[in-house]
Amino acid sequence: MNWNSNSKRFKYLDSLRGLMALNVVFCHFVCIFYPQMYKGSAGIGDFLSLFGTTPLNVLVNGNIGVQYFFMLTGFLVSLSVIKNDFSSKDVRIKFVNRYFRLLPIVCVATIFTSLTMILGLQYHLDILDNGVNASFLDKYCNFEPSVKNVITNCFYLTFKKGNDFVDPFWTIKFEFWGYILILLACFLLKNSKWRRIVLLVLLRFVPSTDYAGFLFGALVADFCFCKTETVLSRFYDKFIHKNIFVTLCFIIGLYFSCCPMQFSSIYSIWENVRFNSTSLFRALGISMVTYSIIHWTFIQKVLENPVFEFMGKISFSVYAFHWPLMLSLQCGLFKVFIEKMTYNHAALFSFAITLPVIYLVAWISWKFVESKVKIDVSKIGKK
Repeated sequence: MNWNSNSKRFKYLDSLRGLMALNVVFCHFVCIFYPQMYKGSAGIGDFLSLFGTTPLNVLVNGNIGVQYFFMLTGFLVSLSVIKNDFSSKDVRIKFVNRYFRLLPIVCVATIFTSLTMILGLQYHLDILDNGVNASFLDKYCNFEPSVKNVITNCFYLTFKKGNDFVDPFWTIKFEFWGYILILLACFLLKNSKWRRIVLLVLLRFVPSTDYAGFLFGALVADFCFCKTETVLSRFYDKFIHKNIFVTLCFIIGLYFSCCPMQFSSIYSIWENVRFNSTSLFRALGISMVTYSIIHWTFIQKVLENPVFEFMGKISFSVYAFHWPLMLSLQCGLFKVFIEKMTYNHAALFSFAITLPVIYLVAWISWKFVESKVKIDVSKIGKK
């Protein structure tokens, strides 16, 4: 493969990851207090239900953020394979490194959540009768924490099926195994002219559509930066980088990205399509949008500002700590506020106070955990 030497570090994609992490935070806020905005489960004529049944869903649907995380991992892994000459040993080392890359934040967030439980600082079970989404809240952290449970969740369960303490860590399983899937696929297909077709065919055989983002991300990297000819590429390579195609890709990508959790309104036409999945649509859509952004420097410049870059830098920690803080601080504040003000005011004020705390804790986590713990098993034992 030929590497495009004009490529640079994709700070704007990191910034976009920060915005997607914020989107996940908004999503969990509405899931607790305004569930109709997420799934459109309100009565006819309710304005908030429009968010759950129309493209407005993109503003509060955290799944688009999750699909972007998966897509970005696939994109970066594919770029790494394109740029470097990996051996099979390098690939095996990267498998192990991936585990240790995810592990520190998983451990810290899990222990943090268990401490809030032990100290009685979680209040989500205390507000179930106050008009919140009780069926959503009552399934989280409703057990007695134990040392064994914490250790098991930190080192094993999170990577197998999810985390009992930090529910958003269901994505870690996909981040771990999806990373391995796409690294292995890109490594084995690196010099194959059929690689793009094979990556598309793999969509049919992955055990979950949540792996689709990794494959789409690899394709985005390949289309943008790999100059080696593949099967049929001579028929389309000459126009896929033209502005008209990139613009069309962006428009269609926005349409797919905004797909609600259930096929409805302008998306109802896809309901009976075979192999359909709303998460698959969002993964495809955000991949197409990313492809367009890579070609548009004016959007890149908007994203490459200090605020967005900071949000991108701490995005993993925001994702990890927002949920335990919502179950504890936000729900605790709501419990106090609901006795003195209306439901809407109590919900909004509790969120407004909790949000900056989430970012403060995330920054502390990034500064003292993420940026400090960098394990490379290939260097263990070497001077």
